[in-house]
Amino acid sequence: FALPGTVFINYLFTRPEKREERENINETIPTMISRFALLCFLAFSSCLFNDAPLTTTSSNTNFGGGINVFVQASEETSEFLSSGAWATVQLAFNDGGVETSCPCPVGCMNCAFQDSSMFGGDNTVKTLYSTSTMPTVAISTGGSATFAGYTNTTGTAERMTLQGCPDVSLMVCFHCNNGQGYYATGYSGAYSQEGIGTVGTGVACVFQYKCADGGNCQESLSGIDAAKYVGALVIVFWFAFMIFLFLRGRPWLKSVVDPCAHLDRTNPDYSIYPDLPPAPTGMLGLAWLWHAVRMDMPYLRSHMTLDEYMVLRWFRMCSIFFLFASVFCTPVLVYFYFVDSDEATSGTEATIDAALNGNVRQISMASAKSHLTWQLVVAEMVLLSVVLVKLIERECVKFARLMWNLKPEEIGIKSHAVVITDIPRYTTSPFPTTEMSDAQMKKIAAMQDKLGKELKKEEETTSIYGRFKGLANLAQVQQKMGAEFAQDEEHSKGLIGSAMERVGSAMEKGHKGGDEGGVESAADVVFANDGRVRALMRWETDSILTSKVERIVGPDKIAFKMLASDTRKLDAVARRWRAVQDYMIQYTKAYNELTKQKQVDPKSFEGSSRSARILRFELKQATKGYTKYVKKEAKFFQKFNAVREKEINSIEPAAGAVVVFKDQKDALVMGSVQIDDQFGQWQTMQAPGPSDLVWHNVASSKPVRDWKTNQIRFFTIFITIFFMFPVSYATKLFNDYKDEIVKYVGVEYGETLYSIMIAVLLSVLIAVAGMIASITSRMTGLTSYSLMDSFGASTYFYIVIVNLVVGNMSERELWLDLEDWLQQPHLFAYTFTRQMIATSTYFIKFIIMRTATSTIMELLNIGSIGGYIVKSIMYRVRSLQWPPKKKKVEWATPKATPMMLVPPQAMMIFFISMIYCVIAPIILPFAFVFFYTMYIFGKHMYVYSYLQKYMGDIAMWAWLVRQMIFTLFFAQIVLILGMPTLGYGSEE
Repeated sequence: FALPGTVFINYLFTRPEKREERENINETIPTMISRFALLCFLAFSSCLFNDAPLTTTSSNTNFGGGINVFVQASEETSEFLSSGAWATVQLAFNDGGVETSCPCPVGCMNCAFQDSSMFGGDNTVKTLYSTSTMPTVAISTGGSATFAGYTNTTGTAERMTLQGCPDVSLMVCFHCNNGQGYYATGYSGAYSQEGIGTVGTGVACVFQYKCADGGNCQESLSGIDAAKYVGALVIVFWFAFMIFLFLRGRPWLKSVVDPCAHLDRTNPDYSIYPDLPPAPTGMLGLAWLWHAVRMDMPYLRSHMTLDEYMVLRWFRMCSIFFLFASVFCTPVLVYFYFVDSDEATSGTEATIDAALNGNVRQISMASAKSHLTWQLVVAEMVLLSVVLVKLIERECVKFARLMWNLKPEEIGIKSHAVVITDIPRYTTSPFPTTEMSDAQMKKIAAMQDKLGKELKKEEETTSIYGRFKGLANLAQVQQKMGAEFAQDEEHSKGLIGSAMERVGSAMEKGHKGGDEGGVESAADVVFANDGRVRALMRWETDSILTSKVERIVGPDKIAFKMLASDTRKLDAVARRWRAVQDYMIQYTKAYNELTKQKQVDPKSFEGSSRSARILRFELKQATKGYTKYVKKEAKFFQKFNAVREKEINSIEPAAGAVVVFKDQKDALVMGSVQIDDQFGQWQTMQAPGPSDLVWHNVASSKPVRDWKTNQIRFFTIFITIFFMFPVSYATKLFNDYKDEIVKYVGVEYGETLYSIMIAVLLSVLIAVAGMIASITSRMTGLTSYSLMDSFGASTYFYIVIVNLVVGNMSERELWLDLEDWLQQPHLFAYTFTRQMIATSTYFIKFIIMRTATSTIMELLNIGSIGGYIVKSIMYRVRSLQWPPKKKKVEWATPKATPMMLVPPQAMMIFFISMIYCVIAPIILPFAFVFFYTMYIFGKHMYVYSYLQKYMGDIAMWAWLVRQMIFTLFFAQIVLILGMPTLGYGSEE
């Protein structure tokens, strides 16, 4: 291929005629080089992919099936062909007044006439010159036409008028690979397909995007249908809004509707939050909404954390951006798309009728044809990109200023604290000398050796089965260590309990004497496999930690230190015990009240009257519940005490710790230095907030944390792929019954109802994806809940994007499209862009639906209100009285701010709106309404209903910026790669 390529380049750049022609058409050398590079790439691609879309069946032809070599006649001195009229026609003959297609060779359905004047003998492209002769259709003044062409393939015979169809030997068969979407297509003039521009006339196998039956690309929406759809969703919105107003008006629900205004200030967890007056009432129940509209930024900042505040600022930023886009982008592009559409409209009435009855797709990029329209598309995309980046820059500057001005009460103790992880948990040093007997020491040493081996094995195991087996063995060893020594000679404390005091005193002496004790160096050195390994005692770890820290910052700098422990089991048992205790108290109240009433008025329980029967039944149930839960409470209290004692007396070595310093500068120093010469051990970092710290992950070693996080990552990738099955199946199921639904309801409202049903289905799937993200994020090995929130938000966002956005652009599973794109990479941009345009109506409906439903569901907060009502009713059933005020306040505890749910859902709307901002600009006003409504409702909810339990690492704004930049790049790349494939000069 190099030799013809060299000749071709030399020819292009040296021929005077070609140079003159190139100057006439203002074509530059870089343009010629880029075109030739594209030609080389196509030629190379045709060599790589043997399954060419166009193959021939003739023995001596390669019509589109191989490399089309440009044949250059070096001795030819004539001018190139520069003028002529051409046509693409079908060859047919008239037999008795009936036109019949000319025959093709046996075994093929499509064929083309070819002779040597147009093609070389080896069926390659041939350069035509002004002196070339070629087949001609001669049209006489009388309106008749004659077809003159050659009758053989040698080119020696003279051209003659054909009286019938050409001989079959002159016909070349070609076959289009319909299975991959290629069909015989006639073209005339200039067109662009698959990113390749072509000028001329003829028939070729061209990839044609086809909307499958039942696919989302078949969604249509006229102006009248859009009005019905919006009207139906407005009714749904107002119905839910009236329910919210009704619930707000109930006095017994005020503590759960606005829980932040009714916090129990005696609870130390809420003492740091400023007092918040109840939301105003009046104005037919809408005073709270007007109050939310008037809330300014300083007021919002004083009543929420920085993460919450930045989310609200993001809502406001997006509403400003989409308002700008709705004003400066939507009218311009909608007008030019409508003008370019194929609908023949003339006059005002015809234009209005076309707008009301035509498809919304008519005002999308699918209608773009003029050169000016394509220029406006690019200009609008550049304008929106610049505006978005400027808005992001402004908010980032504001965020940086807020970070520098954080108040000490907001930062809390975290500014003086560091987290130290990956503390060695086993050592090869002998057990420290104490006053215990040799038998006792041997017994402890043996158990410590076994525990150390299990710990080491548990850290090194990488398989799932080996990991769980190691954890089980570790639990058995720990249980045995706690049980066996309790019956030893030191019965009251247990052997381990007394050993703690004696070894602790030995550590004190060793620490005061410097490094003479040898404990620190022994803990840092662990032989590879053959050394005798034992687990470190917790008091050993405590002493080593103090020594290492004070060696850097000096003595008496530590205000407080705490070794990390996994207390999840203790917490779970405590929650169950407290729940059982509550049930016992409720049944006890009912039992005491009914018993007292029976003693005072025994006759009220006698007889067959309805009231007597009710009293006897209530007393029976109260007695049964009282007896049951008294026993159950004692059982759970005993279990709680056992787990608590085990946790208190645990000697399991700690892999992490939190150290609080007296001065902030010491914390800054410790958080930025390496305190040990063993890489991967004694890692330090600035501490999250106290309630943000995930203690059970801090208590784990780095291999365990990484193993947990990577497991969840692989699981979420699997879920992202697996989630396509229910989404595709559910959507297909609805599509299969679409005709029946429309027929049953009626054509007038059937399409609207069907669209709402599909949108509700997707909302349910979105909620399921949120549950998956919430659960999996808490199973990672991250050391703070705020980082878990960011992880869960990313999981949620990409599950939704891959399955509910990209997945719904085609009725096929995504991996099937990926398989096609891998086989034919050049089709990716074309097919993806066509799918986006075809499904634009579907996503416009989806944005409208989410604007009407997700905003009001965020305000309604049905989970908290419903849970409060159910708890109150069940309390009344058990205790025969309504719960006291203290219990109501406890149940009305503000819900944690849903950082891993609301931002990803809103980011999904941002993603869809951005990728369709110039493709279907009618979507932009609905995006503005969504974000502005979320901003107004969010101000009320973040002040009165949500309470972020931890200050966090303030990681949400960084997450939002990352996803916005990703979305902007994605939208630009789709436009850059996809628009040139749409034809009508778009590639220019």
